Amino acid sequence: MHELLDALKNAVLKGVENEKQVGLFFSGGLDSTVIGKLLSNLGIEVIPITVGTKKSEDVAFAKGVSNLISTKHIIVDIDEKIIEHVIPKVIQITKMNDVITVSVGCVIYLAAEYASKIGLNMIFTGAGSDELLAGYKSHEEALKKGYNQVQEECKRRLEGIKKDVERDKKICEHFGLKVKNPFLDENVIKVALSIPPQDKISTDEKKIVLRKLAKEIGIPEKVYNRKKRAAQYGTGVQKIIKKLSKKERFNSIGDYLNNIYKKQKIL
Repeated sequence: MHELLDALKNAVLKGVENEKQVGLFFSGGLDSTVIGKLLSNLGIEVIPITVGTKKSEDVAFAKGVSNLISTKHIIVDIDEKIIEHVIPKVIQITKMNDVITVSVGCVIYLAAEYASKIGLNMIFTGAGSDELLAGYKSHEEALKKGYNQVQEECKRRLEGIKKDVERDKKICEHFGLKVKNPFLDENVIKVALSIPPQDKISTDEKKIVLRKLAKEIGIPEKVYNRKKRAAQYGTGVQKIIKKLSKKERFNSIGDYLNNIYKKQKIL
C-alpha cells in the first residue's frame, strides 16, 4: 500500500507542473476524493467540479464530502435542455456516438467548460483506478476463476481505458485544458500491477488496497466504502438521454444518438 501511495503522490506532484490552482472531476467517490486529498495535501488549491441533476446521486454525495479537499465546490446542474444542447458538441469533438462515450462525454464537457470559464488550465481525474485495482464487476467474475484471472482482467481493462482517456483529452483540449490522470502514470501502473490480486479484491470487497490507502490519508469511511455507480448513471445523464430519445420517438438511445451523428456527417 505504501509503495502505491508514494507512487500516486509523485504522479500528482509531477502532474501539477507549476499550477497553484487546478480543477478536479469530482463525483464524491473514492477515486476522485483520493486524488483531491493528495492535491490538497500538497498545498494546491483544488476546485472540485461535480456535474449532475439536482437530485442525482453524485451531486448529493459530493456536497457532503467536498470539504475534505476544498472550500470551493462547483456544482453544474443539468437538465434535458442542457444535455440536448451538449450531445451534438460531444459527438462532433469525439467523432463517436456510442452511448457510454456520449453520456460520460457530456459530463466531461460540462465540467471542462466550467473549468475553462473560471480560468483553470488543468483538471485532474481519478481515471484508471477501477482498471488497475479491481473495481469492476468483471473483476468479480474473474475472481471466480482464480486470482491469476483477476490480474489478467486488470491488464485487459487497462488496455481498454485508452478510448476513455482519448475522449477526455479531446474534450478538455477543446477548452484549452490539460487533463491529468495520476492513476495512469507509468510508475503508478507498474506498482499497481505488482500488487498481489488478493490485496485488491475478495469475494465481498473490491479495490481493497485503495480503501486502505484512503483511510491512511484521512478519508472517512463513508467515502472509502461508498458503492460508486458509473458516471452516466450517478449523474443522471443517461436517464436524461433516454427521455430525449423517447421524446423524439426513437426506439433506443443508440438510434437517437446515431441520428444526430448522421446529421453532423451530412452537414
